[in-house]
Amino acid sequence: MTHLLAVIALFAPVTPDAACETTWAKAQKPAAAETERCLRHFLGYAYGAGWDAEALTLDPGYGHPIEKKYQKADLARMAGHVRAVCPDASDADLPCARAIEFFEGMAGRKTSLFEDVNLGSFEPLLVKVLAGQPLDPDELFVGHPDLKWSAQTLRTLRNAAYARHGYLFKDADLNAFFYDARPEPAAGLPLKRGTSKDVKLSPVDGENVRLLKSLEK
Repeated sequence: MTHLLAVIALFAPVTPDAACETTWAKAQKPAAAETERCLRHFLGYAYGAGWDAEALTLDPGYGHPIEKKYQKADLARMAGHVRAVCPDASDADLPCARAIEFFEGMAGRKTSLFEDVNLGSFEPLLVKVLAGQPLDPDELFVGHPDLKWSAQTLRTLRNAAYARHGYLFKDADLNAFFYDARPEPAAGLPLKRGTSKDVKLSPVDGENVRLLKSLEK
């Protein structure tokens, strides 16, 4: 059921709320009314537009491209906003509880190798990219009607082509993913911390990057 919700959330149209997605997400102490409105807005990405109380009885779905927009620190801040207006969020207050779960779940996905969208690990693909080996479109589910990797996973794999050459990212989450100690074992990680802002990709790296970027779109 969680997998089904992830697919629904990935494709259900949600009208962007610029104030929630920019100002509220970055604010230090937003007004309670703004937080109450924005947590409901973001639940649209977790459950699809038009979610209702029945939908909230299920786990939130992940994989919407919106998660690429935020750093782990942003998501922790957003969960904190909700906690500030719902200090006792529980099953008795499902919108608050599910919003916190959603923000913290997205934050956890920043360093996780597990893909909630198709309920599998992308570690085998990561190992290939870090070794400079070509990716097979079939293992990326190219043309598959039901399976896909999330935009965030594709972005991580794309940047692995740079990380293997020691690229220093502007994105703190990418640096943490590739270069920091990990809470769980991962083949090939962590890499030696990158220091270069100018790396040369191999022809295979370049093909992997082009393929992954095309799927991100």
